Amino acid sequence: MLIEFAPPNKRAFYASWQMSSQGLAVVVAGLVGYAVSSNLTREELGAWGWRIPFLVSLALIPIALYIRRAVPETLEEPTHHSGSQMIEVIFSRYSKEIVLGVMVLMATAITAQVGNYMTTFAINTLNFDPKLVQCTIGEYDELWL
Repeated sequence: MLIEFAPPNKRAFYASWQMSSQGLAVVVAGLVGYAVSSNLTREELGAWGWRIPFLVSLALIPIALYIRRAVPETLEEPTHHSGSQMIEVIFSRYSKEIVLGVMVLMATAITAQVGNYMTTFAINTLNFDPKLVQCTIGEYDELWL
């Protein structure tokens, strides 16, 4: 959607906001996690406090609904090719780009999973203080913004 509505000469710039906004979301999530773990005991956090970040995320629903209603549908251009013909053309012309794209997606997915599990590993396995871990993860992610 970012690329579809971007001016032709700024599509890459608009597309870069996808990754930047994800990094910003991780920083905000780290701040929420730090606030929750700073104000609750370990027992409270385990019993009911873990639900607080999910409640905070409910604030995103009105924003998502606004975007969904305010953005027009993409116009579909008629095509003279069948689906199988288009797939054949795409793979024959852009096979190198497809392989590189899949590799980038794999690297991004692996990095995201390591980053997602890092907090749990540091708290449960390494026995680090949850407040310290939340701050450290937030700072780490800020480096990648």
